[in-house]
Amino acid sequence: MVILDRFNARDLSASEVASTFVVPPQFGTLCRGNNSLLLGPRGSGKTTLLKMLTPEATESRGIGSSSDVSRPEFLGVYIPLDVQLAESLERISTSGFDPQLRAIGAEALFALHSFRRIAVTASWFCGSSIRRSKVQSLAPDAESGLVNELASLWSVSPDVPTIHTLLAVLRRQQVQATQDWRQAILAEQLGERPNRDEMRVVDLDSGLKGGLEALSRHIPWAAPRLAV
Repeated sequence: MVILDRFNARDLSASEVASTFVVPPQFGTLCRGNNSLLLGPRGSGKTTLLKMLTPEATESRGIGSSSDVSRPEFLGVYIPLDVQLAESLERISTSGFDPQLRAIGAEALFALHSFRRIAVTASWFCGSSIRRSKVQSLAPDAESGLVNELASLWSVSPDVPTIHTLLAVLRRQQVQATQDWRQAILAEQLGERPNRDEMRVVDLDSGLKGGLEALSRHIPWAAPRLAV
């Protein structure tokens, strides 16, 4: 009997995805930076294409050499929907809360998740990060400036202005918000009135746009031109 191992880009780093990437015709369209809708059945390669738009994959694969026109014109941020977040959003959507409260809960959890993914992208350019770029790296003072701006924008307070501590505090905020909303759902199921003042409210739109603008200011992105 032959056992075939199944491979899923979701479980691989962007560098690992890039190591076996074969450029399909659709990739050039995604790289142009226009609004695009990527559709396909499970296992068709959507995650692979999206991870290949990240700076880590771009650098690892060497996309951007003079012989390869398929390179991202933008600094890509990959925001996956993980299992834990999907379950939490499902619990909120099927709770007995009124529609407005359900929308607030879903936005808060997805916003904190998105902010953390922006910080993960920023970490690729930070010297204090273990996984970082070999081509473009922020000086310590530039990293501190970026972290301070993101922390202020997202109303968090890392102990020191490094990307590692920012990621840690965002993770704690995400876990705490998830626990708070789950407790509120349990209270509602038990017939109790949840305390709305204790529920985390996060503005996804301003936090997401502000975070991306901060990245563009602090990280002058140009796809590295490396030899393939």
